[in-house]
Amino acid sequence: MLTRERFAYAILAADELVAVSNTIKFRYDDGRTFLNWKIGEDVDNAVWISVFLILAVTINMFPVKVRRAHFNFNEPFTSLNC
Repeated sequence: MLTRERFAYAILAADELVAVSNTIKFRYDDGRTFLNWKIGEDVDNAVWISVFLILAVTINMFPVKVRRAHFNFNEPFTSLNC
């Protein structure tokens, strides 16, 4: 049975994947300053969503002991928290 909490986590996971794909496609132009990621312009959002979904599933396949020891140590260097 799908509870409210499970539904909320499913929506949150999808939202985070879309957010990371939009972060990669970031572009800023105010007339004086122009910032963009070249690789983000040429690749579709669906590719980035797939890449990060596969990455998240792969990390979650490791045992908890390995994830806690290795991935939490490197998290501040790799996270895109806003």
